[in-house]
Amino acid sequence: MMWFAKHAPVIDVPLADLGAIVLDLETTGLKSQHDHILAIAAYQIQGRQIGVAAGFEAALYVSTHKPSEATLVHGITATEVSFGEEPRQALMRFKSFIKEQPIFAFHAPFDQAFLQRAYKQALRQKLTNVFVDVAELAAMLSPDLNKRPSLDDCISHFGLSIASRHQAYADAWVTAELVLILLVKAQQQGINTLLQLLARLQQWRALQAMHGN
Repeated sequence: MMWFAKHAPVIDVPLADLGAIVLDLETTGLKSQHDHILAIAAYQIQGRQIGVAAGFEAALYVSTHKPSEATLVHGITATEVSFGEEPRQALMRFKSFIKEQPIFAFHAPFDQAFLQRAYKQALRQKLTNVFVDVAELAAMLSPDLNKRPSLDDCISHFGLSIASRHQAYADAWVTAELVLILLVKAQQQGINTLLQLLARLQQWRALQAMHGN
């Protein structure tokens, strides 16, 4: 999947100085056409640091929410959702937080599709940020990982730890740690700027498609 069309202009910067957003969503299910966002968590990374004070977290009100197998995984109860923030308000805050920065997310097409639909419904706007799939990035930069790694695969592979798996704030934090590791690996492999990283990912994706992976 390509993310180069209809996005905000990409300002090429050295990866060592990159400012970006690392995102995780929790949703009522896996279908962006009819499921909804329950929680958003995101952290700002700048250079090689995670902005501990520069984070975003929101639980969204979903009037139709009922506990399901999917929602039981992340432990968000119907009561918590009933006290959640109105989607329009939460998304306006989120938009102000992310600005036009690139967004890194594990299995980014999933998050992008949900946010795109939420933006359209609540804000009557399009989400234009460039998305980078951390799963693809990990597979490209670490050939010893399988070509479709899970977040748990990457946590184990890189020796990371997480206290509350499937909680948006915890998953976003460990994904941010993973992104910092991968950006260093990218530089070690001669990828020094954001545009070089996006171009290399595009080439890698094309090769995977060619070989049926």
